[in-house]
Amino acid sequence: MTLLRALLSCIIAGLAAAQPLLNVCYEPWLPYAYTRQTDQHQGAAVDAMRLAFARMGYDLAWQALPYARCLSLANKDQIDLLLFSSPDLTLEFADSQVALAYWSLAAFVADTSPIKQYESLAQFKGQRIGVVNRYTYGKLRVESSAQADQAPDPESNLRKLAAGHVDVVFEDIRWGRQFAAMEHLGIRPLLPLAEQSPSFVGFSPRHSALIKPFDRQLRRMLHSGELDRIYQSHTGSSYRALDRPPSWR
Repeated sequence: MTLLRALLSCIIAGLAAAQPLLNVCYEPWLPYAYTRQTDQHQGAAVDAMRLAFARMGYDLAWQALPYARCLSLANKDQIDLLLFSSPDLTLEFADSQVALAYWSLAAFVADTSPIKQYESLAQFKGQRIGVVNRYTYGKLRVESSAQADQAPDPESNLRKLAAGHVDVVFEDIRWGRQFAAMEHLGIRPLLPLAEQSPSFVGFSPRHSALIKPFDRQLRRMLHSGELDRIYQSHTGSSYRALDRPPSWR
């Protein structure tokens, strides 16, 4: 897939010459948007956005920050685009209609937990629920629970679970499994999933006119097969399988 990425880079570089710049903020989320040692921003959503906006006549400047920082910048109108936005956010930003990721939330518990599968939030009545600062958890609404225990970022949240400071954490199953394995945390996800919600690109009010052209570009890329190839190269699955990650299908 290195050849595909090289070709995409050439196409985007050719389109991006002397184009107006839009500032994008995102919280790193493998495999959709992240940085490596080179500080280059990459991932399935990053590549899809780069190509779509290049064809619209725009270049993108990226910031990888904790989600709370991105939201703060959005509230101060200091960014143009918020990657991984959702309708639950209380922002003036308007969201695109085509999702670039799916947040497939699983309840993570310690390996020593007696709970074997997820049934409902009621299973964790009276227990401490780890949540990330400024995250919204869809219909679960655990962020406003009296049992909520805040962490500054998802990595700290899972580490708190492993250390026994909280009893359950709701996190994306693909990313959570990867991080837990990498750090040998001794935690596991429960199935079935607790929640699944699409994640979009949020546009500042001054750029709301770009939403329809952006969605149109993504749909064209889907029709041409480009979007499937981009996601296949980063995730091992096509864009059309985005809401069915291979780790739990």
